[in-house]
Amino acid sequence: PRAARLTFAMARHAAVDLSQIFGTPPHMARADRLPPADLVQLRAFLDKTGMPLRPGPVADQQLAAIRTQYEPYIHALADYLLDELPPWLPLPDSQDDWQTSIWEHTTTARPSY
Repeated sequence: PRAARLTFAMARHAAVDLSQIFGTPPHMARADRLPPADLVQLRAFLDKTGMPLRPGPVADQQLAAIRTQYEPYIHALADYLLDELPPWLPLPDSQDDWQTSIWEHTTTARPSY
């Protein structure tokens, strides 16, 4: 738990600092990135991976409160950088970045050095 809290604090601090550097005032997204139906799917996904979320409305409220601490900053940064935030749920058949590299993509042009 301590490592998770410190990681969260550092990541939030980085988001806030970047938001200040780029002059992007925090704002909430037009639509909730994690609507209730997706939260149910996220719980099921995390249960399968052995990292279950606490169930119940209190846990849902705690998660929502945590999200309000950083999401306004990352939404502002994403808008400024003309980027989209990733979905909470993985896309079917997707790989995390740590599981692959540009050298393993067959459809990606390889750089010629």
